[in-house]
Amino acid sequence: MEIYKRLAEINKKITAIGKNKQNLQQKFAYRGVDDVMNELHSLFAEHEVIILPELITGSREERQSKSGGVLITSLNDYKFTFVTIDGSTCHAIIRGEGMDSGDKSSNKSIAIALKYALTQMFLIPTDEMKDPDAETHDPALKAKKPEPKPYDIALKAVNSATDLAMMRDKINESTKLTTTEKDALHKIITEREKK
Repeated sequence: MEIYKRLAEINKKITAIGKNKQNLQQKFAYRGVDDVMNELHSLFAEHEVIILPELITGSREERQSKSGGVLITSLNDYKFTFVTIDGSTCHAIIRGEGMDSGDKSSNKSIAIALKYALTQMFLIPTDEMKDPDAETHDPALKAKKPEPKPYDIALKAVNSATDLAMMRDKINESTKLTTTEKDALHKIITEREKK
């Protein structure tokens, strides 16, 4: 098939991509996805090969960062289909994981998956190859769902109560609610009594 011949031609022309970027938080050198794309784009264009990404499976979850913030983690499996002009194809399936405190975890996941699909497929050398077993990570435990606040519990009870007089008494007796929260709940009860 033509696709394999073209990928082999691309592979012959790939040069080493050094780990010239620095992760400032964890203090390690890496090669960025842009470094890989910049090296390969013209070679793929010259040999008329394109890559079509496809999400196979995906999941997202919230994790707690070490500083207590929320990180969104996307863990996705992608199929990258390499296509050339005669229609022949081959595939690479790889998992990508991305974390972000905003809305970019999926974008990071596909970028990482593509970078590793290409670096593994073409065995792209670096100036220094570090074995993956040389380091371990200590991620924070999964973020626990926050316990409901006393006000939220009381508000739910007020909104579903049929005996509003009894609810007033319970609110007044509560030691977990602030005076402001009690006043707000009493206003809600008053509004419900007007209906």
